[in-house]
Amino acid sequence: MCPNGQTVHAEPIVPTAYPTITNVTIDGRITNRSEWRDTTEFAVEEGNKTIAYFRAKYDTDYLYTLFDFLECSQPFKGNSTYWGNQVYLYFDPLSVRSSSPDPSMYGISVYCDSSTIFVCEGDASGGWTPFYQTNVTGMFRKVRYAPSPHSEARHMIMELRIPLLFASLKSHMQGTIGFAFGLYDGRTDTEVWYPSEWQWKEGRVPSTMGTLEYSQIPIPEFSPTLVMSISMVVLCVFVIARKRCKK
Repeated sequence: MCPNGQTVHAEPIVPTAYPTITNVTIDGRITNRSEWRDTTEFAVEEGNKTIAYFRAKYDTDYLYTLFDFLECSQPFKGNSTYWGNQVYLYFDPLSVRSSSPDPSMYGISVYCDSSTIFVCEGDASGGWTPFYQTNVTGMFRKVRYAPSPHSEARHMIMELRIPLLFASLKSHMQGTIGFAFGLYDGRTDTEVWYPSEWQWKEGRVPSTMGTLEYSQIPIPEFSPTLVMSISMVVLCVFVIARKRCKK
């Protein structure tokens, strides 16, 4: 159990997104015990130290992500040397796993101490387009510096909602996709990413990305009846999406 009584499930080998059972309030904190209980944690470690935790789940419209960045204790707006606090995510929805980006791949960069979300995408020349401020409908984030079940000290917590229409995520939610993310504390110049072998500084190389697994049933603590109901809803969503793709 976490200090607040929240159940802690076995940490997955790769980040896993589960069907949503409890609604998420995008407010930059774990609002109540049940809000993220329908997910599992993925620990981001450096050596023997856990730097952050990641959680994910989805419904018919959105992918919801939670970043509990234990080592980032306060806002930092950047200076001439360092950027401000950031969280960034990269998607290879087709799992191309190529040595260079292509137009099916996307990245999101969130500057945590401002209201700005930036997006980039792979281009036909094998690079990434420069980040541009997103106008993706429905993409939204909230950041707070507050305690969490993992630490009573103030630290950065970010909840990010990503529309499933972004990067065609909805069309590729059966099994796994290429995925990587990182977190940066501008005040201490602390940076970690998943997976540790991801060549982030060498061009965000897709072939070195990790994996995001989509579970099509909720985590085991929920009742068989509820599991079956959610599974049918998810199945219907996939069938509809596949039919649309075939048109």
